[in-house]
Amino acid sequence: MKKSNVKQLNPLQKAYLLGRSEVLPLGGFAMHDFREFHGNIASAKLQQAIDTAVLHTPALRTIIDDVNLTQYEYDAIASRFEIIDLSSLSIEQANDQLHQIRRQYSTKTHSLSEPLWSICLVQLPEGLEHRSVVLTSFDGLILDGFSISKLLSNLFSDSDAILEKTPDTTDKIPAYFLNKPQDKQYWEKKVASFNGLSCLPWKTDLNQLFAVNHVRQGIIVDKTQWSEISRQAAKYKLLPNVVLTAIILEQVAKFTQEQYLLISMPVSDSSLSNKIANSSSFIVIDYDVRNPSNFIDRAKKLQSDILYAMSHISFSGIEIAKLLIKKYAKTIVLPVAFTNGLSWGNAFQTKELFYHSGLARTPQLALDIRVSLSRDADIEINFDYCNTALDDGFIQRILEQIQSEFSQFNLAEQVKFDQNRSNITANQHTKNEIQVHDYLADLMLKLQNSQNKIALIFDQKKISYKTLASNVAKLQQAFRQRNLGRSSVVAICLHKSPEHIYTTLACTLLGIIWVPIDMASPIARINYLLSNCGADLVVSESRIENFPYLDIQQVLQQQENYALISDYVIDETPAYYLYTSGSTGMPKCVVLNQLATANVVQQTIARWQMNEHDVCMGVTPFHHDMSVFDIFGSLSIGATLVLPTPQDSKNAMAWAQLVSDYKITIWVSVPAIVDMLLMCAQPHQIQSLRLIAQGGDFVKPKVIQNLQKLIPAIRLFSLGGPTETTIWSIWHEITHQDQDIIPYGKALKNNDYCILNPQYQPCAIGDVGSICMSGINLANGYLIDGKLSDNDFIYIKDNVGQSLRLYKSSDKGYLRADGNIIFVGRDEGYLKVKGVRISAFEVENKIAEHYKIQSIVILACFNPIYDGNELVAIYTSNFDQAIDILSIKNWLKQELPVSHIPTRWIKLSELPLTRNGKIDRKQLHELVKEHINFNHQDIVKTITEDSTPKQSRQNSNVFEILCELPVIRNHTENIVLDSHIISVGIRIKQLNEIAKHFSKQFNISVDVNNLAKCQTIHDIVEYIEKQI
Repeated sequence: MKKSNVKQLNPLQKAYLLGRSEVLPLGGFAMHDFREFHGNIASAKLQQAIDTAVLHTPALRTIIDDVNLTQYEYDAIASRFEIIDLSSLSIEQANDQLHQIRRQYSTKTHSLSEPLWSICLVQLPEGLEHRSVVLTSFDGLILDGFSISKLLSNLFSDSDAILEKTPDTTDKIPAYFLNKPQDKQYWEKKVASFNGLSCLPWKTDLNQLFAVNHVRQGIIVDKTQWSEISRQAAKYKLLPNVVLTAIILEQVAKFTQEQYLLISMPVSDSSLSNKIANSSSFIVIDYDVRNPSNFIDRAKKLQSDILYAMSHISFSGIEIAKLLIKKYAKTIVLPVAFTNGLSWGNAFQTKELFYHSGLARTPQLALDIRVSLSRDADIEINFDYCNTALDDGFIQRILEQIQSEFSQFNLAEQVKFDQNRSNITANQHTKNEIQVHDYLADLMLKLQNSQNKIALIFDQKKISYKTLASNVAKLQQAFRQRNLGRSSVVAICLHKSPEHIYTTLACTLLGIIWVPIDMASPIARINYLLSNCGADLVVSESRIENFPYLDIQQVLQQQENYALISDYVIDETPAYYLYTSGSTGMPKCVVLNQLATANVVQQTIARWQMNEHDVCMGVTPFHHDMSVFDIFGSLSIGATLVLPTPQDSKNAMAWAQLVSDYKITIWVSVPAIVDMLLMCAQPHQIQSLRLIAQGGDFVKPKVIQNLQKLIPAIRLFSLGGPTETTIWSIWHEITHQDQDIIPYGKALKNNDYCILNPQYQPCAIGDVGSICMSGINLANGYLIDGKLSDNDFIYIKDNVGQSLRLYKSSDKGYLRADGNIIFVGRDEGYLKVKGVRISAFEVENKIAEHYKIQSIVILACFNPIYDGNELVAIYTSNFDQAIDILSIKNWLKQELPVSHIPTRWIKLSELPLTRNGKIDRKQLHELVKEHINFNHQDIVKTITEDSTPKQSRQNSNVFEILCELPVIRNHTENIVLDSHIISVGIRIKQLNEIAKHFSKQFNISVDVNNLAKCQTIHDIVEYIEKQI
């Protein structure tokens, strides 16, 4: 073979070579283009077309010399075409083999000693509509994206025309690498103006990421939508391509920490010269959602930036990257790229083959946003990304947001909004001007002066304010001895108890940041919570390995008396951390302050007319934000706080008894807890309640009507606002006029709520959008590995052009004409079950780790049996035998809180997909509803087989007798040992009947109070068997 056309590699080719090295982060692989085609084609015809293409395309005969940094051509090469015949295998075996071959081709790194491409024809068995699969692999060292598309289009064309030979440009220096002085000057000035790098929620520091794996997710925008956008763009002198790019970048930027993107955009003159070669570089563009203040101006700025960049193209993208590396002192400066392939033409379709899918991999890129035309002229938007850098669920959410944006995009409405932007206003006062009452000064006075007044009631023990103050002072002394003060972090690893409150008050009054830890969590999760918050000390009753530890009982047993210390400030500095579920699959540590807390406490005490004679129920777990008011709202006014014991934390009969015994007047909890109280309480037991407030989930009109009937004079409130908006930030006093819909309400003073569409524009009255909140109650942000992050908070311009910080919740709602916000649901991904906010992605990711689970979807679906949401797992499995779901649930208890473990499991042979190839969650919701409401026999059979080991049912006489009792016989077909008793219709009436029946039949004593503590059928069976 004869060599010819030896020439130096250009800077981009050298960069691709460097990217093959494993010494650089996000490297260790080739710049690679993989595509897959389906159809029916004869191998001989394809072989002939490839041979012709090789003859007429020098790039296909090119070899790269990585020592001398040159490239040269051979006059002839050995065949790079491979035929794999799987036609003799079964369809299942052939598909398995094809999957392995596809994996090999999509991640291929060609040897530099050979031509950097290959094509494979896989022949499949009879019985399939498409028996030919063609896989193509091209290295970016020899061909750019346009050239690959043109080459393949010619290669697979129905035409028999011979390819024209690509013109020889050996001596021509590419325009992209001339480095003209005026272009260099332009880019030096431009780089100086950039405001930062793209900060998507990376799983890890990209500069430390060396193990990479690339995948693709995508959506399709219908050509009619694209046509309408093109028509609208012309009215505002915008190029359709620019509007398309702006829509996509707008949505991606909103997921960044600073609402800002700095991206590379590949450019190529191959399309201009219509040649097949590698003639590409890239420009760099920034996109800031906050500047300019409206979308039209942002799109116009983007258009101007692109045109100016293209007019200064001789300063190559590699040189621009060097300037950025110098400016930011980082290796990875452009991890996001936007590749616009609309000029490449449609993904072709011939009578023999059509484009099916693909994947692009580029060193030093974590995300490549690729736009192209489908064979039907629809717009394909694909995200080729490194899933060791970005979470799959996160990418899915961005794509869903982009899809939603295109479905309703209207430039005219955008302009109308920009001209009439008046419903989003900043608060009239800055936080420094807002005056809040010092509720902690009130607390100090109560601790010092109330003396024998009862502060806490726990496990039938009454604790006075004097004892409370003494124990708080002892803990303060212990903290001071360990040099803990303002900005120190103390993790409270205690179950719900007076000791927990002592610690909380001691920290608060000293200005120490306190963090309540859910001790029901698995130990691995607890360790993560402690590590992430940077705890300086753990307060507990037993040592937690690897963390400084204070034995609270040892401290409280001291006989010395100490004076209370006050060293707090009511301002925006961090005061306490609360963990809540996160979309990335890990709990998020919300940083909260005393200014916001004081705002809630003072307004609530005043509106509820609370005083020292009130007795408050503290039923909410101390790691939940509502409990902050339970503690500080009650104790700062000298009231009494009643705590159920950990054993009675879910025993509604015990709660009712506490209300009755101690004449509780104030009850605050999630709606599910109120439901349980009403289910178990006798009417006379709850007559002392003068106010019930419910928040964190749907407030059910039926429950409100029951309460108003049972206690006619009671005041009822709905409360709202996620943890990020401090305790609660929106409320509504429920009246008899609120019959069918319970409003979310209106914002507390010093806060504002608004409803925004996907463009962050105010929705019209009655239109559903995202519920967003601004004002004093906003949290400081999130603590991630000791650093404060502003993720999930957004910045927009208010009506006077000032920057306004908002929290965009996952809640959906609309503004009613009377000014009240009505809550209607949640974004997919965040679920609310029994008042607990759950990240579906977190649960899905954890369950997917089990070797028997092939795929998994987590949904929350309304269950009419107990009038509440239920967490449902829909899964597929490679195992033909029945799966023991109970064992999987026990395994999950080591990793997840009980609240995050699904109570209903449905097995399917495959998950339904939308036309875009995504999981059809809407169809799954309907399937679950059908199962819950109509007991679809096939699914019930699967649940029964999967959930209960057969031996357990056969050996349990008590279980069989229980299923035959008339009070629950109607539910027998749905009952398994791990069924929750509420889900199968068991209430206090049924528990009484069960107790009477087994007491009589076995001549034993079955206590209905003990039965009421049971959570599942298994608990009931186990208790009765012990009595027998």
